[in-house]
Amino acid sequence: MSSSSNLYAEKVFAEHPTGLWALDDKADYISLISEQQRNLSSWTIYGGTASTYLESVGEPFIDSYVGKITANPILDPVASITAISPEIINLSELNTYLGTFSVGGYFYSESSYISGFSIGYQYKDKTSATDVRHIKNFDTVVNSNWLFISETFDTPPEDTPIRIVFKIN
Repeated sequence: MSSSSNLYAEKVFAEHPTGLWALDDKADYISLISEQQRNLSSWTIYGGTASTYLESVGEPFIDSYVGKITANPILDPVASITAISPEIINLSELNTYLGTFSVGGYFYSESSYISGFSIGYQYKDKTSATDVRHIKNFDTVVNSNWLFISETFDTPPEDTPIRIVFKIN
């Protein structure tokens, strides 16, 4: 039985094995947040309520949790919903391995009234006992499609756990 071969790639790979990626390795999405931590039932939601979204269509990760956040009824024409995760990982663990880290997520809207998203993280400053929040705002309109939003942050030199934060405007 014969196997297909690329002679050029074999030669380069033999002479410079670190200079060529053979594209035969499995490269997946790496996440510091577990599937259980994605479940919005353990998150604190301000301005809305969370539930599991069983009717989702076309989600980016088929076997991953998909949550739905419904806004509370309001009288103002402008409102927002903020979601804060439980503690995810200690910053000292990130400082050991990473100088930066990325916070990202896929968002879907059935409404055309969303004017943007903010995404980031927060932690409690041990000296002042106040919450420090780092977020990036994305003014974007999304309606009936999936949108990926991500931002890379420098790892602060703290020894405290972080929480993921996202806001829907």
